[in-house]
Amino acid sequence: MNCGAPVTALHRSIDIYLRLTDYPKAVEVADEFIRRAPSNREAHYLRGIALEGAGDHQRALVDFANAIELFGSDKKGISSRVFMHMAAAWKCSRC
Repeated sequence: MNCGAPVTALHRSIDIYLRLTDYPKAVEVADEFIRRAPSNREAHYLRGIALEGAGDHQRALVDFANAIELFGSDKKGISSRVFMHMAAAWKCSRC
């Protein structure tokens, strides 16, 4: 993040932190990814995953909704995993 690496490096970093279950660090990197590429739907999805792992289901829900909205008009191409994570975040945000 400090060296101005391309967003592809941020994407890979988030994936690594998620695999390590270091959700707070994944959120931090995803925040930077979104700061640099605010209309990137994958950035919002990844931050949603990280927030979900960190237990911040309300914010995760917003990120999943943003990822879906940023997909454009053809929602048929959206992976079902986005909707599954969104449903889980919604359920957990009500707990």
